Amino acid sequence: MTAPLLRVRDLTVRYGGVIALGGIDLDVAEGSITGLIGPNGAGKTTFIDVVSGFTAPSAGRVLLRDRVLVDRSPHQRARQGMARTFQSLELFEDLTVRENLAVAAARPRRWELFGDLWWPRRPAGSAVDDVIDELDLAGHAHRLPAELPNGARHLVGLARALVSDPVLLLLDEPAAGLDTGETARLGRLLATFPERGVTTLLVEHDMSIVLGVCDTVHVLDFGGLIASGTPAEIRRDPRVISAYLGTAGGVG
Repeated sequence: MTAPLLRVRDLTVRYGGVIALGGIDLDVAEGSITGLIGPNGAGKTTFIDVVSGFTAPSAGRVLLRDRVLVDRSPHQRARQGMARTFQSLELFEDLTVRENLAVAAARPRRWELFGDLWWPRRPAGSAVDDVIDELDLAGHAHRLPAELPNGARHLVGLARALVSDPVLLLLDEPAAGLDTGETARLGRLLATFPERGVTTLLVEHDMSIVLGVCDTVHVLDFGGLIASGTPAEIRRDPRVISAYLGTAGGVG
């Protein structure tokens, strides 16, 4: 482990009198897989929305490699190496799977957008092909997202984030809709991310993945951070068992 890639300090989000996040301090070490878990409504997606720039915090700071991000738009954060997935997927429904990935792989500068009006460029095919092969999406590459089963749609969402070659990847329940085999394969894939230089913040309810691949796990409940530690520590923590897991580890 090295110094934190992502640092969040005193992060607070209020909606009127409701505190969605209350004074959260959280680090994501570079080269790590960091889990963020908790009951429904605990504030996990709100946290990702703030970090990725889709929700403005009421207070606090978000820093990526010591660069303050609070005033940065989502596309500016993406240019700094941040990518995310969404629970609702947010795929381009009128584009094929391959075209969805090609859009994510291309990061044109402003002058290139004007140039494309006269001299269109070809999509960044090699990166797209690599991710399609890696996630076993070749059979779906020329289909529209609406034609895919739910599990495949979630894999397309992950592929679209991964093809942008992110430094920090924010995953919001990537295992949702996957069957047992697909979930196990996802876990094996996530475990390879640190060696390829991708730091991951993982929001997930499937504890077999969280406890199997994460280096550190943070636990939210009612917008507050109630525990942080290794997977072994988290599965034994009485506060986490009471608030979320229900049993010692919630698995097996």
